[in-house]
Amino acid sequence: MTLLTTAEISTLVSSDFKCNDDTKVIIHPFSEKCITNLGYDLRVGNYYTTSELNHQIKLDAGQKIVINPKSTALIESLEHVKMPMALNIIGLVKSQSKFKSKSFTYLSTIIEAGWNNTILISVYNHSNEKIELNHGDNLCTITFLDINQPQKYV
Repeated sequence: MTLLTTAEISTLVSSDFKCNDDTKVIIHPFSEKCITNLGYDLRVGNYYTTSELNHQIKLDAGQKIVINPKSTALIESLEHVKMPMALNIIGLVKSQSKFKSKSFTYLSTIIEAGWNNTILISVYNHSNEKIELNHGDNLCTITFLDINQPQKYV
């Protein structure tokens, strides 16, 4: 397994949602500012829910999510990610260190070939204070790994 670098990610990713190139990972909307040394920062998207709610909340630009102490939130990524079947690439969604210091943890997940949707990110606030996230804030990072062999599905 090989972790892809910034240069490799830049050539692998397309922002064209209508792109039919099966050698490209599609991220839409795409921002150059979100490319990191070894990944791409996914941002707070348009929908979320928390452990206190029993329904989904629409989040617009300029609005924020408040995650209460000892609460879980499910947050949709702003980005729609399309992982082509033709590549031996997987995505690993992981937390950012800036949140770990605030007692804010994530449930990491793997994005496999064939994925074509936004990503639902589960976060937990371990602290005794509210945590606020704005629509469009960087939330977590997806790193891309070349698994060097075709993925098989049962």
